[in-house]
Amino acid sequence: MPQTPLEQLLTAISDLRIRKEAKTLIKLSTTAVDDLSQLDERIYRHHGENAGALSDAKTAVPLLASLAEDILRGVRDLEVHLKGHATVKEDTESKEMESDDLDFDFDFETGVELSPEESTVEDEEFGAGFGDDFGDFDGFGEASSKPPEKEPSIADLDFDDAFDMLGEAEPEKTCLERWRSLLGELESFSYALGSQIRDFDERFNGAIEDGRYEQALRELGDVGRSVTDGVFALMIAIYEAYLDHVDRDGVLPGHSSTLSRALAVRRGLTDLRRIIESANAVLQSGVGGDAPLDEAFEQIVSELDVFVSGEVFSVMRPADRLELRNFLREMMGKTRVAARFDCEGLDKYLDSLAAVSQRDVLIKHDTDLKHDIREQLEAVKPLLEISPHGALDMIGEAFKQAEQLYGVHESLDRLLAEWDAMEPASRGNPADAAAMSQHLDGMLNDMP
Repeated sequence: MPQTPLEQLLTAISDLRIRKEAKTLIKLSTTAVDDLSQLDERIYRHHGENAGALSDAKTAVPLLASLAEDILRGVRDLEVHLKGHATVKEDTESKEMESDDLDFDFDFETGVELSPEESTVEDEEFGAGFGDDFGDFDGFGEASSKPPEKEPSIADLDFDDAFDMLGEAEPEKTCLERWRSLLGELESFSYALGSQIRDFDERFNGAIEDGRYEQALRELGDVGRSVTDGVFALMIAIYEAYLDHVDRDGVLPGHSSTLSRALAVRRGLTDLRRIIESANAVLQSGVGGDAPLDEAFEQIVSELDVFVSGEVFSVMRPADRLELRNFLREMMGKTRVAARFDCEGLDKYLDSLAAVSQRDVLIKHDTDLKHDIREQLEAVKPLLEISPHGALDMIGEAFKQAEQLYGVHESLDRLLAEWDAMEPASRGNPADAAAMSQHLDGMLNDMP
């Protein structure tokens, strides 16, 4: 059975104390994300079930305070723990300035330097003496505590050996060196999380004091989404400090980033909008008799019902979820004739949700991706004559990347659908594939 990313990380860390601290950081981060993952559902419920409570100070204030405490408890615990690393880093740097021969040996939980007797630890898997000193990893092929031998110079070698020495790869970092590099990143994350939490507290408390309870709820939603991405980035930094290849999806199974959610929402809403738009056009025309009109209305209700029960709906913003559910509730209780204006309202509301592409996270993603795809397509042109097979692979990869832009522009969506519908023989034909790549390049160039 393959190891999980966490098991791979712990296996890669040879020193027990570092391994223990990395495990603590991952546990705190996971707990923080688990707390934050409840945010949208809790806000959605407050908007729906407790909407009235938010209009009364007696009920709104304790309700909001309790919600914020529950959602951000894990993040606050993580931020406090990270502060300890910033202090340890400062203490360590201070000691290094005092002595060139510093033995980097301290308790990661307290930040207190240990005596040689205290620093010996026992690992339940590897036994006593495992990682006794950060500089003594002879059994793992890393740095030894013995004084380094004098490095050879070019003068000491013959001509061939000199070139061998110059061509040697950089030595692999030791477990301690990797941890020291990571400490700087932990300090940055500590500062960033601390700043976000302090700014949130100020805005949140100010909104409550002014009686702006809906604004306080929005502030909590905004900081929750932002901090979730920050904690996820922290976890990735820890994993990548010790692992060359990290399965990012496996780091937090079941959790997706703001970008992943935004891409899923854009794609899902695009498909729903086009179905509703087509069916609503038939319904609003009022021609063709009762049968096609009834069928169009049933399709609108059915598609919306399926969407509201799906995964994309569950990761949408609470206010948008409530609005769509209200449309569904209204239409299900009416006849086709009575629901005609509701269907028109739904059609227009879905059009307004196309603004999801204007969210900052998607603007940056789309801009960077369009640039990368166009660079790749530019490299295809000279390759078509030299290596047609390689060029075809690059064109296929460019269209695969462009799938992430689905929903940005209708003409691009049609081109992507045309590529998907191409027969394998056409995709394998350099002339046909090159023509499609030129269309894609020109379209990306014209898009804002």
